[in-house]
Amino acid sequence: WQSTSGFAVQIWFKFNDTNPGSGDAENFFMGTRHSGQQDQFWVKNASNGSFTCEYRCNNNEVNMTSSAVLGDGDTGWHHFFIGYKQTTGGVMYLDGSLIKSNTGMGNMVMADYENTEQDFYVMAHNNEGSVFRPTDGLCTEVALWKGVLPDAGAVRTLYNAGVPVDLRYAGGN
Repeated sequence: WQSTSGFAVQIWFKFNDTNPGSGDAENFFMGTRHSGQQDQFWVKNASNGSFTCEYRCNNNEVNMTSSAVLGDGDTGWHHFFIGYKQTTGGVMYLDGSLIKSNTGMGNMVMADYENTEQDFYVMAHNNEGSVFRPTDGLCTEVALWKGVLPDAGAVRTLYNAGVPVDLRYAGGN
């Protein structure tokens, strides 16, 4: 799913019980990690309510943490979009708004992602072959794009003013 030219992931999610202010309430809602940890990608809603992503390829990594937070008890539906491209860095969007960008990849060089032994989990994180911190909630319209990092207008179209778009039929748009 990941390539040297970039990748993007979107998900509509809803946490059934979110309380970011309480100690161990990190909600991992996508991720995978190679057993050697040289390749990994995960996104979580951290205990303080912010969104954090770690992306590692061939032991080089770039991380993003947003200042945007979900408040205690927020159990509404949200649209989340994240993407990376070697030439432009990474972006995170929540509900159609940019919440974090990384204009550079630092020393990280994207390569074909070597993770043949681990599955990519949605609403959990694959921690070296084991389910890690599955999130109590729901998701829909999960999509992964290889080699694409849409612009802000495309992300707002995917957000669709809060109404999920059926991507099976919207692909040409």
